[in-house]
Amino acid sequence: MLYVGLRHLDEARIDTDDERHNNWMAAVLSQLTDYDPLTIDQVSGSGIGPDDVALGTQAVHAHFDINEPSVFLDRSGNVVRPPESRWSADIVLFSPIETSAVAGARPNWLRSLPGRSLVAVDISSIDQRPIVVQAFRHPTIDRALAADQYAVLESETINDVQLALNSGQYAIEIQTPSGQQVLLETLTVPEE
Repeated sequence: MLYVGLRHLDEARIDTDDERHNNWMAAVLSQLTDYDPLTIDQVSGSGIGPDDVALGTQAVHAHFDINEPSVFLDRSGNVVRPPESRWSADIVLFSPIETSAVAGARPNWLRSLPGRSLVAVDISSIDQRPIVVQAFRHPTIDRALAADQYAVLESETINDVQLALNSGQYAIEIQTPSGQQVLLETLTVPEE
């Protein structure tokens, strides 16, 4: 499993003289391995606040009451994509549109997931911005995916962030713009 940003999940091939440098990661991976990767777009069907959501995505949200991450199929069984999708992907995940963006807070759908608790992580000792606050299961496995993470923007002046975590032990790490990882603490989330 790979998590990628920007347009790296785009499977569309660009035919040029130097295709290695002009195709996005999913297209190159498919070409090198002769394997069609399953790509899931978690951006096109989401947003925070109606002003940050493309019109086609707003239309899907207006037609359906999306209160949890959802994938839609048309009558033929094909995955529904926003009409102005910026890249090709196998699946588009539609997440509820949050009506208010409160710095450090989590989306309502994430806060309501069963078994998850909101845990405040004090970041007042970290004066760099932007940063990414990540929670990893403890003990941490090399190259593990974060159980939850929150990106603190350069403009945000918050002292703590909330992470939605299941019960267990977590190592809290901060990634800075220089790539430095700072271990803040290890915390235990009790069972509810």
